[in-house]
Amino acid sequence: MTDQQKPSDSPEDQMAEFREVGEGTSLRPWRAAQSFSGVTLVSGLGAVVGLVSNGFIAYHFGATWKTDAFFLAQSIPLILAHLLQSGPLPSVFLPIFIRIRTERSPESAWRFFNNLLNLILVLSLFLVVLGYFLAPWIIRFVGVGFDESTWTTSVRVLRFLIITVLSHTVSGLLIIALNALNLFVLPAAFSLLPALGVAVCVAVFAPAMGLDAWILGNLIGPALFLLALLGALWSQGYRYRPILDFRQKELREVLRRVSQFFISSLFTQGQTLSTRLVASLLAPGSLSAIAYAERLFLAASALFTIP
Repeated sequence: MTDQQKPSDSPEDQMAEFREVGEGTSLRPWRAAQSFSGVTLVSGLGAVVGLVSNGFIAYHFGATWKTDAFFLAQSIPLILAHLLQSGPLPSVFLPIFIRIRTERSPESAWRFFNNLLNLILVLSLFLVVLGYFLAPWIIRFVGVGFDESTWTTSVRVLRFLIITVLSHTVSGLLIIALNALNLFVLPAAFSLLPALGVAVCVAVFAPAMGLDAWILGNLIGPALFLLALLGALWSQGYRYRPILDFRQKELREVLRRVSQFFISSLFTQGQTLSTRLVASLLAPGSLSAIAYAERLFLAASALFTIP
């Protein structure tokens, strides 16, 4: 293989490849501006919805040992989902998907997508089962400062929410596929559903159900988000196929490129866990105060920064 034929994994080369293979599917300038404006608007709306949702949570539950238990348990599925998705996945997946769609056929592109999707499904299901059975030890390790009541509550919450690893990881891949089809505003709008689900469930059911209303919202919201994304992708011609072929060179290429960034992603998520671990050693409510502050920071970032 000559130097000109050797694949490069640098970000510059990946973006050059994306621009090259994406010429046939690029947005017109006016549509690009329209999409950018729409995503910006939805991002700001999402920040408002997030603030309202957190306001309901703070009003009904405050910052106590129960919210400490919940926030710690909730962070575990999110961390696992982030590890599976890995930061560079969009920049790796997009040019390959568009190249296959342009040079071969939409059917070949969807086959590649199904192959990657099924691999993520298998890994997610494995982590769900593992997380369910190891929940007591996971909480004992991360929430090392929890007393028995907080530990018991956190284990219970984690066993409910661990299934969201599946919805988070699959939703992330569906968003990337929709973006590859030049659909940006629609998935951004759908991303409001998780926060809306929590806000509605907490506002309506918290007086009667207590913490279970918060759990319910965290299950319903991501599920609705996933279904909405699936519906949007279905309307674009996508059809699910139960295939898993490791011989597909494009799948091996994605795995090779993404695996190079896995360690850095693991380190980043480890920082989140270490923050939770230290906070569990502080007075009850301290972990919740940190979690609320993080959410306020994210909401402010969404309001005042360009997506």
